[in-house]
Amino acid sequence: MAKHENEVLNSRETLLTAEVAEETQRTQSKLAEIPHIAKDKVPKALSSGNALGRKVGFVVLWEFRVAPRKRRAFERAYGPNGNWATFFRKGKGYLGTELVRDDQDAGRYLTLDFWQSRKHYENFTKQNRKRYQSIDEKCEALTTSESEIGQFSRPLRRS
Repeated sequence: MAKHENEVLNSRETLLTAEVAEETQRTQSKLAEIPHIAKDKVPKALSSGNALGRKVGFVVLWEFRVAPRKRRAFERAYGPNGNWATFFRKGKGYLGTELVRDDQDAGRYLTLDFWQSRKHYENFTKQNRKRYQSIDEKCEALTTSESEIGQFSRPLRRS
């Protein structure tokens, strides 16, 4: 019985790995379609070949416009060790943040916040609403505009 269970588990793991790789390709293609974002600039965190890529189930994608004189401060606040990532790191299910700058428009940035699931993200933001708003208000002066591009989840496959 244990041998059969191992075979089933290995089969499910292989299927899940293939599904994650397929979804990663679809997500990378969607991100690459955003104007001025080349496929080779898509964050490595989405690679199904790395541990983070295999855990990511939910991504929040934001676009920011930043004035030249504020870029350095913006990059510190929104980067992988900045105010937002430090805050999110306290949340169960948070996996990391990527900050990318547009090669064609130096004042345009994207952030990608990686979570294990939508539920992890929503629980964290709900439980920490006041602190979230406080950080947002402080960082508002660093940008000329910001907009959430979207929230993306890996589709669940049912057999």
